[in-house]
Amino acid sequence: MHVVLSKPRNLHADDSQAFAEHREAFSQIVSVLMAANLEFSVYEHRPGRNLPRASNDTLRYMYHAEVPGPGDYCLKRGPLPFLWYFDPRGYSGWSAIAQDTELQSKSLSFDPVAAKAILSEFQDKLRSTTFSLIPQPLAKLEPEVAALEDYVFYPLQVNNDAVLKLSDCPQYELIQKAGAHAERLGRHLVFKRHPLCKSDTVLSAISAVINSDYVHVSTGPTTELIEGASAVMLTNSSVGLQALVLNVPVFTFGASEYAHLTTRLSSPEDTVRVFEDCPAPPQSTFAGGIAYLLSEYFVDIR
Repeated sequence: MHVVLSKPRNLHADDSQAFAEHREAFSQIVSVLMAANLEFSVYEHRPGRNLPRASNDTLRYMYHAEVPGPGDYCLKRGPLPFLWYFDPRGYSGWSAIAQDTELQSKSLSFDPVAAKAILSEFQDKLRSTTFSLIPQPLAKLEPEVAALEDYVFYPLQVNNDAVLKLSDCPQYELIQKAGAHAERLGRHLVFKRHPLCKSDTVLSAISAVINSDYVHVSTGPTTELIEGASAVMLTNSSVGLQALVLNVPVFTFGASEYAHLTTRLSSPEDTVRVFEDCPAPPQSTFAGGIAYLLSEYFVDIR
């Protein structure tokens, strides 16, 4: 067996903290291959680059592959620190568990006692200040947000995020409709822009609804914003899995590896349901499925 491993460009040239987990992951993979006495080749990930094809005696792990070829596996950082995709179909809504209903059903039969322990462990991690893909602010929530007794939390994604291709509707339309419903229904809505978002489209959409007394923008810690919310709405951000771990109902508008554990909506008009529906806490029904993702589907690379 020969293994072809595709890695990020400049993996070791870039010594920034942002690539620290990637370096650890690829170091661990190489160590495992060497311990198993498997022949392997390592190539830098470059779009369009021709690598040795997968075959009966060749296995390919392709970095950041949306739709891997036959015999290939997508290799990519997952939605929580140290949890990685090793998936034959891709990541997020392209992944096997996002498309395979039998696998989804299997996940729900995960042992409930083990699920409770796993979820408790990850809740503790999320409530720490360091367990996040992106460093979280140390500052407290804004006073006006901290004072809210009930609100819907909408964490926004980078507008050119590849997984937004899996959305059922444009993010800016969801922002505008959600803001309009919040004003009409007298229900609070809290946006948080992605720290890396520079989109004028997103800024314009928020600006169009921010003058309402019921619409707020926060830069506070994501975990606190989740735990203070009655529900979380999003397309397919990694924050959705965090909310499920913290037992907060999630409404999704796009495909993802966890969307089957949420209330799926498909149009901007459906945003009204985020304010009007009252779904049960997700772990009352989906605890096994959430724990399966954390412990069986994703691979802990440490």
